[in-house]
Amino acid sequence: MLYTLTKEQRDLRKKEKKVNQVNCPLCPASLQGLLKSKAFCIFCLNYVCKSHIVKQRKDPLDDEKIGKICRDCEDQILYTKITSKHQKKEQELQVQYKELQGNLDNANGQFQDLLSQEQTIKYQIEKAQKEFEKREQQIKLNIKEAENRQEQCNQESLKLSEQYRKLVEEKQSKEKEKQILQEKQEDLQNKEQKLSIEKQQIQDQIDILNENISKLTQEIARITSDKKGENKGQKSVFTTYTSSNFGTLQLDPKMPSEFVPRPSRKKEILDQPDRGEGFCCMKVLPSSSKKKKNV
Repeated sequence: MLYTLTKEQRDLRKKEKKVNQVNCPLCPASLQGLLKSKAFCIFCLNYVCKSHIVKQRKDPLDDEKIGKICRDCEDQILYTKITSKHQKKEQELQVQYKELQGNLDNANGQFQDLLSQEQTIKYQIEKAQKEFEKREQQIKLNIKEAENRQEQCNQESLKLSEQYRKLVEEKQSKEKEKQILQEKQEDLQNKEQKLSIEKQQIQDQIDILNENISKLTQEIARITSDKKGENKGQKSVFTTYTSSNFGTLQLDPKMPSEFVPRPSRKKEILDQPDRGEGFCCMKVLPSSSKKKKNV
């Protein structure tokens, strides 16, 4: 099969074969003569008798055209296709074999790892069993302690329930006392309101008394001012005597109307008779005189 030829070269080869070729290359049949049927194979570029033309295929030099092919070329094409398929399958199988060999090696390595892991797991299981037995014993001891604690808790709960009952009773009694105290407080508030009303009334009375007292004080002040005016009139009678050189006028606290003469070295104060409650004038005599005069 001359696929390296061009289309023009193949046409020249076809003309040469048509003139020079006498017999079929696949059988001794003659191809000369007008009545002999023959066909040109586009792959081997030979004329072949009609019995050896198998079928038609695409022209390798022109895909749009279809040419005839002989039995040998068809067998070679099929053989090449089959061999190419077998080669591809063989290559794929070799690749798969290599992959399987690698997987087998990996599986062997994993198997060895699994064996080592199995040994470690067995050791860990034995260790875990021993720890489990220890923990089981410890759990049993803890269960006993928990049961004892539960009994204690039950006893304490009974005590607490009793205390709670007492507290509830105390609370009820205190609520009753609170109600009583509230009633007393209400009574005290009512009394306080009454006392505040009475206090207000007393305050009003005190205000009235204060007004009366202020009026009385004004009246007393007026009376005292009048009395002071009268006293000033009475004192004017004695101003002449008090301003003289003979003596001074002194009021005795026991006898408000009594006059006491001024003491002097040159003059002698004579005994005075009882004058009673009225005022009187006393004449002071010299010390050499022996006479007494009463006014």
